[in-house]
Amino acid sequence: MAGETRGAGGWKIGRRGHGCASCEAPFADGAALYSTLVVTSDALARVDRCAACQTKRETNDGEIQWRTRYHAAPKKARIDLAGLVEVFRGLLESKEERVVDLRYLVALLLLRHRKLRLVSTRTQGARDFLVVAFARARQTHEVQVSDLPKERVDALREELAALFGEGRSAATSESPSASADASPSA
Repeated sequence: MAGETRGAGGWKIGRRGHGCASCEAPFADGAALYSTLVVTSDALARVDRCAACQTKRETNDGEIQWRTRYHAAPKKARIDLAGLVEVFRGLLESKEERVVDLRYLVALLLLRHRKLRLVSTRTQGARDFLVVAFARARQTHEVQVSDLPKERVDALREELAALFGEGRSAATSESPSASADASPSA
């Protein structure tokens, strides 16, 4: 990992690497690479590997992987939607209680970019849930609604930006805070 910071959520956040974590070869601009996110109770660790090293290793449970491209210096803010989709899939499987807010924020981003569609909402006890499906899929997934204050949304946005190795707004250039403030009524 290129470095770590501690986000407002208390997690250590691994930043995007500029070279392969296994063979240490630097990534060329535009090169395909594989990113792995490991969610633990105190850290979000991101490890980037070249295609050759990725094929040599076995996947561990609890890892979220996606294929992406290395951009040395992006000209404009961009959202890695394919990466966000894979992170969301992994967060759906995560049993960590600390990912509830992050899962909700990523779901809002994917809803905004029409990678997810809202099927319905439901309430169970004092908790609200979004029932979502991927754009062309029938299988639904439940995402717990979090009442996120603006400060928490900003902190999560910073964590995502750090995770995807971008500047402040590159990974999440559109603020879903207006959506986060409005809880669905079932």
